[in-house]
Amino acid sequence: MELESAVFAKRTCDFDRLRNFGFRETADGFLLRAPLPLKGYEAEVSVGRDGAVSGRVLDSAFDDEYLLLRAESARGFADEVRGAYRSLLERIAAACFDSVPFASPQANRIARMLLERFGDKPDFPWKDDADSGVFRVSPGGKWYALFMRIDAAKLGLPAKGKTAVVNVKGRYAPGAPGIFSAYHMNETHWLTVALDGALDDDAVWEYVCASRDAAASSRAARRSGSGKPGGAWIVPANVGWFDVKEYVESNADDVPWESRARMFPGETVYLYLTAPLSCVKYKLRVIRVEAGGENGQTVKRLKFEQIFEDGVYDFSFLKARGVRSVRSARRLPEGLELFG
Repeated sequence: MELESAVFAKRTCDFDRLRNFGFRETADGFLLRAPLPLKGYEAEVSVGRDGAVSGRVLDSAFDDEYLLLRAESARGFADEVRGAYRSLLERIAAACFDSVPFASPQANRIARMLLERFGDKPDFPWKDDADSGVFRVSPGGKWYALFMRIDAAKLGLPAKGKTAVVNVKGRYAPGAPGIFSAYHMNETHWLTVALDGALDDDAVWEYVCASRDAAASSRAARRSGSGKPGGAWIVPANVGWFDVKEYVESNADDVPWESRARMFPGETVYLYLTAPLSCVKYKLRVIRVEAGGENGQTVKRLKFEQIFEDGVYDFSFLKARGVRSVRSARRLPEGLELFG
């Protein structure tokens, strides 16, 4: 492993602190030249705009690169040079970089969102595998996401080496970009999402939140013993497909709604109408859940409770409260009061 990779793994750069450390800004990023505690030698360290770190050691008298730095078989003075260079890198890491749980930038962005939205932090249950972190619905509770790095070839990807993925609860449907049959987990109940940019953060977030909802519902149902955990959902309704207003208001006391979401009687459903309205329009209540829907869906019988004015609870209102997308039915976190 490269010295830089070893020192800066699971770290993210604070560029303002680079300047304070003595780096000067360049067209490509930031550059530092600093003497080493070895007479006649100095280090040149570069940090790119993406936070990637590279470097070399120079013989100051000739401005030549010290090539034995990367030759692991070289010993003696080469070990002294490597040690001095690594010490400098470690000082830069401590002063200018923050620790993050994962090596993948996308995994870290999702982890940060989970912390900010739910207060969830990963734990790392395998002492010999620091790359694999588990998120649970509560400390010691059910898993809902397993972040890890695996060989890209195991997913049939052309890339070489390791790639970051997250395993989440859900049914695998062939053909979706970035989605694979679950790696090393029950393929009936889990799927694997690649964290290589095939899906943007919002799409990955939706999969992770759906998995969290499923784990939380199961845990709450077992805890109550009733199978009716309660809570609230936000559900999109595409106004381009049918007249949502006519459908809801004409069936006010018994609105049939097909969905794969695991809703329970007594739960609240907020109906979000898509563009051009793009806002929450109706509040309904689940009366009962029936079999008979298509493609594995169940029929939720909903009762109309409240109508909201157009535009009051629009997407900017939702986003400010942590709801980043409304592309499918999703459970709202316990205690989050959005409407009314």
